[in-house]
Amino acid sequence: MNRYEKNRIAVACICTGMIDLFRRDRTPATVENILTRIAERGQAVTLTLPDPTADELRAVRNRVLELTRLFTGTKINPLVLSSFLLAIVENATPKAEGETRRAFIALHTAVRHLHTYYDRNLRHFDQYRQAANLADRWQQAI
Repeated sequence: MNRYEKNRIAVACICTGMIDLFRRDRTPATVENILTRIAERGQAVTLTLPDPTADELRAVRNRVLELTRLFTGTKINPLVLSSFLLAIVENATPKAEGETRRAFIALHTAVRHLHTYYDRNLRHFDQYRQAANLADRWQQAI
């Protein structure tokens, strides 16, 4: 398994795991439907990827733990989080092929729906910069 496949596994796990950060006491039904779709499509991505060995799984877990260090102690705006998820999914998609690529495109579509829910006019550039910084730090951690 190469580093791209490990990254894809980590991205799929992050997308399915981080949707809990969007849930609040009163999550609107629209957001709940989008989050459910992201979870389903993230799970579909993991099914198209090869099964990792114990060492590879440890490497993926370390990447995800590195991400939790990035978010620890900070209050994350949903717009920043959705932009970040969108960026890491976009970075993982280009080298994917076949069924995996189709699954990532479906995941990207679901994450994009979540992002446009929070920012219909695409005009929050400060949050985009924060998300880009997080995505850059994620790419450096790979």
